[in-house]
Amino acid sequence: MEWRHLDNLELKSRNKIAYFIMRESFWVVNISPKQILLEDLATSIKPFTTVNLLDPRHYKYTLEQLNKSKESGSIYKKGLFIKVRECAPPPTPIDMSKLIDKASSMPSREKSIFVIEEKEYEELYVGDSEEQERKKIDEQIAKEHADLEDEDQPQPSKKV
Repeated sequence: MEWRHLDNLELKSRNKIAYFIMRESFWVVNISPKQILLEDLATSIKPFTTVNLLDPRHYKYTLEQLNKSKESGSIYKKGLFIKVRECAPPPTPIDMSKLIDKASSMPSREKSIFVIEEKEYEELYVGDSEEQERKKIDEQIAKEHADLEDEDQPQPSKKV
């Protein structure tokens, strides 16, 4: 929950704003390139998206349901692909004057005016140890399948 200082506003608008500011949120991020299904919540999350599961406009979950799913449900089981954020993602304001240059009708080869910033969020970091374990398991399975295929194929007979 977020709290902000609201002393200078009138009482009616202060209450209305306080309702939106103090509203609880449960942000979930899908960090995989695939759509992830949360079975116990009967919803799916699109690839590389952040969703507030306590948003009353889209979902009807309680905080208890979401915490159970986080502790032992589908959010816990799919922890490699689904991360829970502690706070809402920062809004990205767009300056429309930089996007459209009304003087030019043709694209030019000039240097871009946009600066690409890479932000790292700790809750989205997936450790290397999990990836290494997954690679080891994949290699073991591949070796087992290769051994089985070698056993299935008949050996060519040697002519003397």
